[in-house]
Amino acid sequence: MKKRRVLTLVASTCLTLALVTLTFLSACGPAEPEEPTAPTTPTAPAEEGPKYGGTIRVGQPTKLRGFDTAMGYNTDYIANNLTKDELVIGDWSKGSQGTGEASFRISGTLFPRFTAGNLAESWEMPDDQTCIFHLREGVHFHDKPPVNGREMTADDVAYSFNRLFTTETCYHYNAILPSFESVTATDKYTVTFKSAPGKIGHLFWWTADWGRVIAHEVVEEYGDYRDWHNQIGTGPYMIKDYVPDSYITFERNPNFWGYDPNHPENRLPYLDEVIWVIMPDEAARLAAFRTAQIDWVNKVGWEDAGDITRRNPDIQEFRFLEAAHMNVIYMKMEEGQPFTDIRVRRAMSMALNQEEIKDKFYGGNAELLSCPVAPYPELYNLYTELEDQSQSVQELYQYLPDKARQLLADAGYPNGFKTKLLLTAKAVPLCSLLADYWANVGVDVELDVKEQGVYNSMKAERTHEAMIWSVMSTVAPGQFRPFRPTDWQDASLVDDPRVNAAYEEIAANLIVKQEDADEAMHEIFPYCLEQAWFVEPPSPYLWTLWWPWLKGYGGEYTVGQSNGDIWARWVWMDEDLKASMGY
Repeated sequence: MKKRRVLTLVASTCLTLALVTLTFLSACGPAEPEEPTAPTTPTAPAEEGPKYGGTIRVGQPTKLRGFDTAMGYNTDYIANNLTKDELVIGDWSKGSQGTGEASFRISGTLFPRFTAGNLAESWEMPDDQTCIFHLREGVHFHDKPPVNGREMTADDVAYSFNRLFTTETCYHYNAILPSFESVTATDKYTVTFKSAPGKIGHLFWWTADWGRVIAHEVVEEYGDYRDWHNQIGTGPYMIKDYVPDSYITFERNPNFWGYDPNHPENRLPYLDEVIWVIMPDEAARLAAFRTAQIDWVNKVGWEDAGDITRRNPDIQEFRFLEAAHMNVIYMKMEEGQPFTDIRVRRAMSMALNQEEIKDKFYGGNAELLSCPVAPYPELYNLYTELEDQSQSVQELYQYLPDKARQLLADAGYPNGFKTKLLLTAKAVPLCSLLADYWANVGVDVELDVKEQGVYNSMKAERTHEAMIWSVMSTVAPGQFRPFRPTDWQDASLVDDPRVNAAYEEIAANLIVKQEDADEAMHEIFPYCLEQAWFVEPPSPYLWTLWWPWLKGYGGEYTVGQSNGDIWARWVWMDEDLKASMGY
């Protein structure tokens, strides 16, 4: 089947805040008018290479959740990506600044062909229970007490992962069971991981690029890694200052071991400081970006992105799908529900005018087919274009109201039926439009709007009455989360023997026989679509925007499996360009 890379880089040369945040931003530089005229574009000199120094200010929509991974789910997922290292990382040389093979917008998935050694220089899997990591020599922890810059060794790796895998409050503890058996430092620079038979691929997934190495002295001295003052790792930056819910400042680690793969003579990082300004309010975040009080902003909707780039043609942009959180409508297939009949499920999709929704609701900035695998370069070998799908699948994305009515009649619902759709207030505008389409074929959908806490509880426990507007993670297709009976994402209650068998085969081959796993996924996904287990409205594009003085960057976010915001490790600032543009 024909496949193509769908995600493309679009580059152009073209407020409510906490008082402390406002004060901080004001101190960063002179305030600009709320709606400035387009800055003067200087005559561009010949492109220069990376520069050292400078500060980047990033607008972060999410408050930090803590710093100790072992103390709760993903607590240090964001901040510690800059202060601590993992064994394996995404290969920056394959991103926009190198070969362009990878978008590095996908979190939660390990792509072996796009990985590079980090703390580990190499690794091997001699059998289906063993993975051996050979560590990089000469890597040192931050030069801060009580660790004082000593060398990182295999004992630190073994300590870190034993802590992650045996602490019940840690996300890894539940995710890794029952794969994990042991981790041992076999010499100063060699670490051996042991898994249950046939589970080494799963263990590698959670070990290589989803666990940061810490120093045991910190835990022994302070009891844990919760205090921001004690965030000692081997990463490119150290935390200089932190005001909760306001900002966090990272300063350059002068003893960082890493080099730039695209400029191998250059030691990283380039920046003196990285400042994350924590701004949950979207309007405030965008206002700060428009006036260059922050240099980078993420997940901007199509209307705001278009307005910003029209007013400021020098701003750089990258368009992407939020593939980690695609929203679909699941239909509960349990006794007494009409959705146990595939004809009803198919009718629910055919009743929607997807092209009209895409054009009128999203201004054309959406994709029709993005589930259960997203159209990303990293997933090109798993994704099949809609035009290359079977006629049965293509019909689900076509507007066929007459056929929908006939299918409902054939299923015993000539006059339609009544049902409920669980959702939050945020989804009401789009779901109201969908309900109008369904009403046109006789299906009366009541929007059951719940506040976020109640909704989250019902979603997690799958206690919705009939339908639910919910997440489908399409960036880790090998996990089969929407179709596994034990997973909360399986809100349609799929329990299909063919899919279950495919999942077992894929799980056994992940990492160790990745080509076989990919081929099995490519074969099973069209079958999943044909079963119409969910309704997929168009998936909207979002934008990352940055000012042109941020250099060596092309829109990346997660460089590796769980490395959000780690791109600051490789980029640099052109402060002269910024000044020449009047900022």
